[in-house]
Amino acid sequence: MQYIIEILDGLHEHINYGASLELRLFHNAEYEDYPEHWHTGIEIIMPIYERYTFLVGKESYPLKEGILLV
Repeated sequence: MQYIIEILDGLHEHINYGASLELRLFHNAEYEDYPEHWHTGIEIIMPIYERYTFLVGKESYPLKEGILLV
C-alpha cells in the first residue's frame, strides 16, 4: 500500500514530486489516519463518498461529499 505521507521529519512533510513539475496527484481509496503535519505544497481534498473531517490547529472542518478544500 502506498501512503500519501512518505517523508515526515517531525511535523514537516517533505513531498517527493519525482521528476514531475512539482505536481503530485494521489487518489486515496483507503482509510488513513494522518498525523499532525505541515508542508509548503498546496493540498486539495475532496471526499467522493462519506464525510471527512479536516483539522487545522484546534479548529475542525467537516467536509461533505463533493465539497472541495484547498
